[in-house]
Amino acid sequence: YLAGDWLPRDEATGKRAYEEWVLRYSVVWMGSFGLIIALQLYEAFDAAAYFVVCGGLALPLWVQAFAAAVRAGRVTHALRAQAWVAVFGFIGNYWYTHYFYSVLRARYTMPSWRLNYVPIAMYFATHFYFSSYHVFANLALRKVRTRYLPGPCRDLLFVGLVLAMSYAVAFMETLTIAHFPYYDFEDRAMAYTVGSAFYGLYFV
Repeated sequence: YLAGDWLPRDEATGKRAYEEWVLRYSVVWMGSFGLIIALQLYEAFDAAAYFVVCGGLALPLWVQAFAAAVRAGRVTHALRAQAWVAVFGFIGNYWYTHYFYSVLRARYTMPSWRLNYVPIAMYFATHFYFSSYHVFANLALRKVRTRYLPGPCRDLLFVGLVLAMSYAVAFMETLTIAHFPYYDFEDRAMAYTVGSAFYGLYFV
């Protein structure tokens, strides 16, 4: 086997710069959310505050992507990645959230402006969550692809890693959001186990 790479080697595509930037920014949004939950700042939020906070945390990802495109004079990897995450997140929020509503009896109870009964702030939150997930997955899958020689064993490891990461991310997101009292499940144990498995399919 080879040493393998976590990050892309090719600087020309802008992919390495983008992934490094998202990794640094992940610390910012996770820290911000951690403070909001730990200090219960959300208790003072109204619909506008949720919109501004989540929209404000999503905005730098777009600013970085458009700035990279302007500097390069072309559509860059950062802009394509942000467009993909936006489409992927929109589909999940607009349609897939209703799986949680219908099957797991989940509900958002905080004040919010809504699109198809889903708080618009959650569309923004999904964007920075999924941007980080996308890069974290790239790191792990790239390491496997560049460390091991092609063959059935690497293929099995690759598929196994996709399945494991998909379930783990879905489970951890469901577990961590449990500390936010305005998103509730009728059956929390079912949400953690079966719900995470079905949510994980979306990441697969």
